[in-house]
Amino acid sequence: MEDHLSTGTSYAWEESDWDDNFVEDMDLDENDTTDQEDLTDMEDKSSLATDLATWASKFQVKNNAVDHLLKVLQQHGHTDLPSTARTLLKTPRHVATIQKSGMEYFHYPLHQKLLEHLEKYPVEELHNHDTIDLSFNVDGLPLFKSSGKAMWPVLCAIHLNPTVVFPTTLTCGNNRPNDLHFLEDFVADLEVLLSNGIQCKEVSNRLLQIKNEIPSIFSRTPRSLGEIERWKATEFRQFMLYTGKLVLKGILEDDLYQHFLAFSVAMCLLVSPTLVKSHSEYAGNLLHYFVCRGRELYGEEFIVYNIHSMLHITDDAVQFNGLDNCSAFKFESYLHTMKRMVRSGKHPLRQVAKRIEERQSSPLEKHRERKTVSAKDKAFLLHENGCEITDEMEKDGEVLCRVYHNPLPMFVEPCHSFLVGVYNYNKKQTSMRWIPREQVEKRAIRINHGDTVTFMAILHQH
Repeated sequence: MEDHLSTGTSYAWEESDWDDNFVEDMDLDENDTTDQEDLTDMEDKSSLATDLATWASKFQVKNNAVDHLLKVLQQHGHTDLPSTARTLLKTPRHVATIQKSGMEYFHYPLHQKLLEHLEKYPVEELHNHDTIDLSFNVDGLPLFKSSGKAMWPVLCAIHLNPTVVFPTTLTCGNNRPNDLHFLEDFVADLEVLLSNGIQCKEVSNRLLQIKNEIPSIFSRTPRSLGEIERWKATEFRQFMLYTGKLVLKGILEDDLYQHFLAFSVAMCLLVSPTLVKSHSEYAGNLLHYFVCRGRELYGEEFIVYNIHSMLHITDDAVQFNGLDNCSAFKFESYLHTMKRMVRSGKHPLRQVAKRIEERQSSPLEKHRERKTVSAKDKAFLLHENGCEITDEMEKDGEVLCRVYHNPLPMFVEPCHSFLVGVYNYNKKQTSMRWIPREQVEKRAIRINHGDTVTFMAILHQH
């Protein structure tokens, strides 16, 4: 297995943000009486308690902060609320772990966890599907800069609306797993699931179809190339699909730049559900050229496994209607969430297991539709004209925009750049227009360089 996250990937929560002296809710004695409320008293909890629990879990609020908030609320009349975060969140007192593959190990029964998550979906969403697709991911998650301690979770994604990711196995240790025994329970669960299917209480006679895909990760770029070893997958994706075309032009020798451009164009075609339908064969040809030409440019050592896989990735894009639908980004995002669950250096796996149980009662979070007019989203494409919103105020359902005219291609090889939504404009050739809001929907990236502005259609979905 390849440890995708061991090459300096950084997260918003660094070790310096954590207080190693903070003992948050470690395993308690059977006779512990610090929390006088019985957990059963929370079964008939108020909506305020439910909302507070969801809030505390979603934003990873530390227990001592929640305890203080509960005390304040009780003093102001909310006497029905529990006194501690542990009762509010239904935090389990004990997490029984064992040793497997040289790691601390905890397993969730796959069938049980699937039911728990499926029962949160609206009945209508389940009725719309004769089958439910799942994907799985195994990857390493370094926890601290000062040690090699890492988690190796097995994650499952349910491909409904919204997509939900959850762990079915947790492991933690100072090294990688020393064998694959930590996968045995998961594989056994999966075999039973494939043989017997699953019955959700709201939906009868439902067959569960598993697509076990652990695809390679591609990917956004606010940081410089000097920090490339610390880039996240999303930063590589942005460079691959968008900014790399502009940044590398004039820096790489022409044959090397054209080689990169072939790869970038191919991935743009495969990541777009629209373009992959009409240009998958062309994309496959570009990737074949990329692999073969790479051997000529960089030598035999260029043809590593990940490069060879480029010869087959077109088939995946066609099968799943775009690479986003079989990518690992949802898993990387969940790994980030898991890392934030670790609040101290003591028993990190047990901390994560408790945080996961606290989240179990939280409702599904629907993916919000992005508003067309916002402070962050100001660049769009109107057919082949670039469009920049200059005033977020609407007038009769229209927004004021600066429209760029007379587009020019950024490149014409290996194809005309317009094919993948890349347009260059002269900054002086613009006009101000009121545009109906519903027409301003094709989001783009806008990049200034000299007297030219480049618009690139955003092709990826997530």
